Amino acid sequence: MMGLVTGFPNRWMPNPDTTAPGKVKAVLLNKTSAVSMDVSWETPEFNSTCITGYRVYWGVDNSAAIADNMLHYHIDDLEACTEYNVSVVAMAEQGGADTLSSTSVSNQTTTDVATPGKVGNLTTREVTATSLNISWLPTTHQACITGYTVCWDSRCTNIRDQHYLIQALLPCTEYSVWVAAVADTSSSDSVDIKSTTTVAVPGPVIDLQAANTTSQTVDMMWTQPRTNWTCVKEYKVCWKDGSTAQTCTITDNTSYTITHLMAATNYSVQVGALNVVGELSAFSDISIFTDTLPLAPHTPVTPVIIAVIVILTAGISATVLYMHCKGILLWPPNKHLDPGVRPPPIPLKTFDGQCRQLLDTPSRLSNEYQLLATLCSDISTTQPSLVGQQIDNRKKNRYVNIIPYDATRVKLDIIGGDYATDYINASFIKGYSSEEEYIATQGPKEETCRDHDASGEEEYIATQGPKEETCADFWRMVYQHNVKLIVMVTQFEEQNKMKCHRYFPPLRENLVIGDFVVRCTTELSFPMYTDRTLVIHKNGRKKSVKHLHFQEWPDFGCPENTHSMLQFCSTMRQHIEDDAGLTVVHCSAGVGRTGTLIALDILLQHIKENKKIDIFNTVYQLRQQRTNMVQTELQYKYIYQCLLEALQDAAFIHPGKLSSPAQSPEPIYENMLGHSPYEKLVKGDTRGKYSFNTNSSIL
Repeated sequence: MMGLVTGFPNRWMPNPDTTAPGKVKAVLLNKTSAVSMDVSWETPEFNSTCITGYRVYWGVDNSAAIADNMLHYHIDDLEACTEYNVSVVAMAEQGGADTLSSTSVSNQTTTDVATPGKVGNLTTREVTATSLNISWLPTTHQACITGYTVCWDSRCTNIRDQHYLIQALLPCTEYSVWVAAVADTSSSDSVDIKSTTTVAVPGPVIDLQAANTTSQTVDMMWTQPRTNWTCVKEYKVCWKDGSTAQTCTITDNTSYTITHLMAATNYSVQVGALNVVGELSAFSDISIFTDTLPLAPHTPVTPVIIAVIVILTAGISATVLYMHCKGILLWPPNKHLDPGVRPPPIPLKTFDGQCRQLLDTPSRLSNEYQLLATLCSDISTTQPSLVGQQIDNRKKNRYVNIIPYDATRVKLDIIGGDYATDYINASFIKGYSSEEEYIATQGPKEETCRDHDASGEEEYIATQGPKEETCADFWRMVYQHNVKLIVMVTQFEEQNKMKCHRYFPPLRENLVIGDFVVRCTTELSFPMYTDRTLVIHKNGRKKSVKHLHFQEWPDFGCPENTHSMLQFCSTMRQHIEDDAGLTVVHCSAGVGRTGTLIALDILLQHIKENKKIDIFNTVYQLRQQRTNMVQTELQYKYIYQCLLEALQDAAFIHPGKLSSPAQSPEPIYENMLGHSPYEKLVKGDTRGKYSFNTNSSIL
């Protein structure tokens, strides 16, 4: 707000008994800066010969005497953005000490805007576990200040007051707060202060699970609390059965192996979080039942058991040989694994019958999936995951048992020499390679094939749903690794559990995340998915990323039908081939739904160009690159079901036979695709090249 400062003389009044000088003429004001001006005037027309000098008045109590031969004066040290009334009077002496003055002549002006000075006395008035109350004082050019900008944790707000309550903070966390004074066209340099929120009791740990239970041990795993997790220092693990006293231990990991348990015993296990002052959260608990002890080597029943095993083994072997000779065995040997273990590729011409036979016999499908799990159980011995288990990186993992392999993990650029900043829970996944093909023989002899499908160039990044504290890392990955498409196959919350933090803004809004500003510029809603365009801004450069959100896929489950998934896969494949760059696929953990979608995309390309298909080996190859890809037997079955429908649809296999829009049950998808994207890419494909979108009209 502009200030008004008058300068009218009250003590210099003309003497009625004598002749006073006439009024000066044309008082002019010329601003030379935001805090200075020149004043000039002309000699009075009347009684000018008796003038002995002039006096200039401005402000509340400021004046200056000027010699009679001077008709100008320079005023310094004014306040910017302030209205001044400047008066000039002519002076004459009457003899002795008496002085006469003319009537004053005035003019008004407002000084220009100046950049405010830094705020002063920035202090934290009150601190709680979730808030900071700060205050400050203005310094120079206060009249120019229109408000203040307060920034913290990549967020900013504009206010008019000289204090602000910052809320919704994390406890036990140091925050840097910046404050700057703002004028109409500029702002002061910011002043910062560091404050740490107070301690709070953590919430209960979540996703408490037991794994690898034996007769004497069990592995316990959990995820850090959803609330007040920043105050967690360590965890308290307690266990007891119905008759013994409770045993407790302390660990700073989110996993612990309990040992020296009794066999065939029910235990109650509790895990709680301890904060930095030793306060304990509410316990999360789970019941486990240890395995029975193995039979002793010398018991009366041992010969009987051995005889039964021999008979069963002989019978199974005979059955396997018979089925193999008849051509109906699904598990012939493979040159890369032990004989009689890995299923071979299935010819496309017999896939319908063999697939239906497999789906109609749940035990056979279950056995095939269990075989996959068995073959993958030793991958961790050759594919370590050491980086993701380092102390600085553990909190970046959404689930303690889903850690990327070191060999395939996505690496980020290191920030400030801190090697922990290169970690994100994400894995590079190879795409379909059209150069791979099968080599096989018929009959009861061994059938061999080359590893195929998921052995091409890196095409995908499989990752977990971003956590709140890893959102900036997620966008660093997207920006650094030339991601052109993000495919999301989870909801933010499912069954009252957070599965993914909202890492992008609503339509036509901005989201500031670290060094990035993300804006959603378009949003199209379809029956099963939403198509968005997100624009990423960093350091004056911007990049456009397509975002497809498939919304009808439950956690650990599958969509209700295969048709919608095949249509979505077609849409996704079209975007991949239209844009050069990697594709990020994520669900919550980045393995179950993510692995299923990637496997389908690879296999749907494969059936366009090959006469055989190998679902088993495709999933096996994916698990070599990221743990637990295709996480459940239901998802594995769903892949078979999708491919069965795809192979029955001539329009899907042969793009030239696509039905007309009038005949299509979902023409909106036909119109979007135009042709099947699962055709072979021609040579000269530019996948992997990179360019920035410089169209300024996106924002």
